[in-house]
Amino acid sequence: MTKTSKKEIIDVPATIAANSPVVPTGISAEDLLADSGSGSENVTAQDMAIPIISILQANSPQCKRSDPKYIEGAHEGCLYNNVTESLEGDEEHGITVVPCFFEKVFIEWKPNRGGFVAIHPANTPLRDQIKMVKNSEGKDVPTLPSGNNLIETDQHYVLVLKRDGSFEAAVIAMSSSALRESKKWNTFVEQVTLRDANGKPFKPARFYGKYKITTKARAKDSYSWATWAIEPAGVNTTHYQEAKGFFSAVKGGSVRVKQEPLDDAPVSATTASKEDDIPLDI
Repeated sequence: MTKTSKKEIIDVPATIAANSPVVPTGISAEDLLADSGSGSENVTAQDMAIPIISILQANSPQCKRSDPKYIEGAHEGCLYNNVTESLEGDEEHGITVVPCFFEKVFIEWKPNRGGFVAIHPANTPLRDQIKMVKNSEGKDVPTLPSGNNLIETDQHYVLVLKRDGSFEAAVIAMSSSALRESKKWNTFVEQVTLRDANGKPFKPARFYGKYKITTKARAKDSYSWATWAIEPAGVNTTHYQEAKGFFSAVKGGSVRVKQEPLDDAPVSATTASKEDDIPLDI
């Protein structure tokens, strides 16, 4: 049997996933190990952004041919990555994710899509200061005395599993009427129970399971929009350690999300204080 030299060039396909464990043609494995991390010594979590995956609505700029942000093939119900500015998954299969961490927050935005201001914890006293005020589009939104909007948002930190075996860290943010789907997802996770060697039941980590995420149409009165559809998709047998690492990073506060207003619905809304009310679109 011929022994392989450490400096031997490993021949693999030219196109590989960003987190693939293989080495591309023309580079030695020894050099790659020796140069690990070189050039990125000063990059911290504050210099990177985890993308948010959201649902495109009929009025999203990515769906309008006349808009500079238009994406070929984009339409209502598509999943969109706000960092890569591309569509995720496909209409039939959606995406498969591993949930790693959950948090409820209140995100403060400047009015009329003026930009991100701050993230506040679930128990923020600002909740007691909001009033429903119409924005420039005639939509009632929770508004602070400062004029900024305060939006209740469930953030699900996930690993998006790609078909080529790679993965990507992302956040699926749900607000307004989408909060009902967030509750359903949390219920799926909390219902999973295993038993140890002695038969004693225990709850596995959030990242034990996988979930298929697609979109579905919702309607109320004369309004319609696309919302989330979530269903269990088995056990996470391939990326458990990676998911555990992402959980630790998020819990430790070393993950920054690229926050952007969500297009929860293409319609005007009255007060969205109930789950089945027309969702807000700030």
